[in-house]
Amino acid sequence: MALSQDALWYKDAIIYQVHVRAFYDSTGDGVGDFRGLAQKLDYLQELGINALWLMPFFPSLPRSGPPTRHSRNHRDGAEPYFESASLVSGVSQFA
Repeated sequence: MALSQDALWYKDAIIYQVHVRAFYDSTGDGVGDFRGLAQKLDYLQELGINALWLMPFFPSLPRSGPPTRHSRNHRDGAEPYFESASLVSGVSQFA
C-alpha cells in the first residue's frame, strides 16, 4: 500500500534521523550537504528506511528570545560561525 493511502504509515515506518552537515559531503569541503544526502537516498532505501527526519541545519534563538548585549547565552559565540558558513550547499537545487 502506498504511503499516501495509509494514514497510519508511520506506525510501521523505519525513520532515520539525519544530521545533514555530518551525513555525506558531496563537494569535498568537509561539511555534509543536501546534494550528498540526495546521492545516498537509494542506499538508505535499500536499508529499509521509509522516512527521513532532518535535524535542524540553521541557527535558532534561545527560548528566552534574541540575545541582548547583556545576555550570557552559550549560542552567542556561535552566531558568527552560522552567519559565515554555507551550511547546506546545494539547497538551491531543491527550490
